[in-house]
Amino acid sequence: MTNFKIAKVDFVGMVGSKGSKEYFFKTDIRTLKLGDKVVVNSKDSLATANFKGYVNAINGVPEKWIVQKIDMTAHNRKMKEEEKKNAERETSLKAIGSQIEQAQILLEQLYQAHAKLKSKIY
Repeated sequence: MTNFKIAKVDFVGMVGSKGSKEYFFKTDIRTLKLGDKVVVNSKDSLATANFKGYVNAINGVPEKWIVQKIDMTAHNRKMKEEEKKNAERETSLKAIGSQIEQAQILLEQLYQAHAKLKSKIY
C-alpha cells in the first residue's frame, strides 16, 4: 500500500465553489505548502482546490486523491510579461496622444496665421 498523508483542502474562490467547507484527500505529495493550488479527484471529475495543510487524523480515511500540484510559475511569468507589454503599449499610446495634441495646436496656429494673411490680402 502507498504511504500517504491526509491533506485538507477547500474550494473557496474556485469556479462552482459553494462556500468554505473543507474536504480531505489522500496525497503522496510531501512538498505542498499552504495556499498551493491542487487538482483533486472529486465526485465525478477533476477539480481545482486550495491546499490548507496536512492533518494527522480524521474519522476514517479519504477515498479520493490529490492528483497533482498546479505549478503556477509559467502562468505567473506570462501574466507579468503581459502586464509589462500592456504598460509599454499604454506609454506608447500616451506619447502618440501627446503628439496628436501638439499637431492640433500647430494646425490651429497655422489656421490662424492663414486667416490673418488672407484678411490682409483681401
